[in-house]
Amino acid sequence: MCAVLLFINMTPEFEVLKSDPDIESEPGPGGTLIFRDGGGFCVVGPDFVSVEESDHYAYGATVEEALANYSLKTNSRHADQGRGL
Repeated sequence: MCAVLLFINMTPEFEVLKSDPDIESEPGPGGTLIFRDGGGFCVVGPDFVSVEESDHYAYGATVEEALANYSLKTNSRHADQGRGL
């Protein structure tokens, strides 16, 4: 049997969120982190720095909505980069 290792680069800020004992989080798709935020949920990606400096996060009323919003945000960012924006 062959094991495949996947290494995802994470910002120090993401590492802090991931290891914060006060945040009840769970791993999400693509190396994201999902946690409850107020009355909803937040998804942050491994490239997250802060809400002021990064767009690697999204909110939603449900986990599914937060993931969908994150996907829309990241897909939009990749499309913009492809057009040189």
